[in-house]
Amino acid sequence: MFHKELQGWFGEVLRTPLENQKMSSEHILSSAKYVVGTTLMKPHERVEIYNQQYWWRLFSAIQHVFPSLTKWMGVLQFNQQIAEPYLLAHNPSQWSLYLIAEGLIEWMSPLKRDKTVLKLAYIDKAFYDTFLGEVVVKPLDPSKSFILQSHVKLLSLKEDLVTFRKEILEDKNPPKPSKEPIKVVLYRVPLSGKTFWQPLSDIEYGLLEAFQGGAILEEALSFIEGEKDIDIAAIFNLFTSLRLIQNAAP
Repeated sequence: MFHKELQGWFGEVLRTPLENQKMSSEHILSSAKYVVGTTLMKPHERVEIYNQQYWWRLFSAIQHVFPSLTKWMGVLQFNQQIAEPYLLAHNPSQWSLYLIAEGLIEWMSPLKRDKTVLKLAYIDKAFYDTFLGEVVVKPLDPSKSFILQSHVKLLSLKEDLVTFRKEILEDKNPPKPSKEPIKVVLYRVPLSGKTFWQPLSDIEYGLLEAFQGGAILEEALSFIEGEKDIDIAAIFNLFTSLRLIQNAAP
């Protein structure tokens, strides 16, 4: 019974952000019941260290998902305005820190945020999602239907957020994204640990969009019927060389 009580108390204390790096007076008083002090530190001071490490680890994990947004806002503002309020509203419910930011975009969307903040959050999350998908290396059967690989993100953007994000991460401090619409595919190269992007023509985007829905090659090609000077072999070679597509499961 005591162990369950201890777990409940410790969990509550960890999930409560410190005020000015200090625990609340209530938690300070109760800490002596559950934590042994040392000659150097009082019980509540030991718990404060655990609390700080807990929040710093969560903040670091969310900053990793949203690197350009963190740089755009500044670490302190990002933690105070985005990370901490989100975590207080959505206590982590899984063991994996890889999934800690699932739902953050949806949480931010109704809030009255600067549009640039929402745009950077969206593009950062798209880049991060490529790390969560497996890269399948298998021969393709053109007679079967295709789907996009799980590490691939297909984006049609009204502004060039990809270049905007890149410049922020390179400390170039761009004023705003270019208004030029772009179509792009994000993908991961095995063993590289990096996400790359490839600009797409309308034809290439349309074909990948068809494959996203599980189309067979004949169905996808109907999208470009009547188009002239289209090198299908070169386009298909691009898709396969970058491992953007795979055969759908039978």
